[in-house]
Amino acid sequence: MKLFKRFMAYYIPFLKLFILDIAVAAFSSVLSILFPVLTRYLLNEPIPNRDYNMMIIIFAIMLAVYIIQAVSNYIRIRWGHILGVRMENKMRADLFAHLQTLSFSYYDKTKTGTIMSRISNDLFQIAEVAHHGPEDLLISVATIIGAYILMFMISVPLALVSMIPLPFMLFYGIVFGHRLKEKK
Repeated sequence: MKLFKRFMAYYIPFLKLFILDIAVAAFSSVLSILFPVLTRYLLNEPIPNRDYNMMIIIFAIMLAVYIIQAVSNYIRIRWGHILGVRMENKMRADLFAHLQTLSFSYYDKTKTGTIMSRISNDLFQIAEVAHHGPEDLLISVATIIGAYILMFMISVPLALVSMIPLPFMLFYGIVFGHRLKEKK
């Protein structure tokens, strides 16, 4: 828990970027659920009734949703990576400050190239997880919950049937996730 708190402290100087990243990710997940709703409405109402004016309006809304989602993804990717790079920079400065405090005997036992390589690779991976982890988790959870809410509103029996594979997928993910960690 102490390590988690230390890691979370790296978000604090860049809290505005983090909030922007998370807000745009949430907005993007809502937009991804809106597209199938519009398609369902289009197939059930305007097309069977040959309401061409409503079809054009729905197509225009779909185009607007697509464009807004593309802009949201651009903002999320660009500013999310900027957040990751800034956090990586702060972590790198802290790590180099820590390296300055180590004894000479540590450097006698450990190759400098190994230290530098390890720091570079590990910091890059940490920075990627720092900005992709929270946004991907939010997008996944919000999309799944939103999709199930819509499915239950449309058809409860079909929504329940679609939930049957979930425990198997969860079991598969946990079991094979542990096996992958053991192989490292």
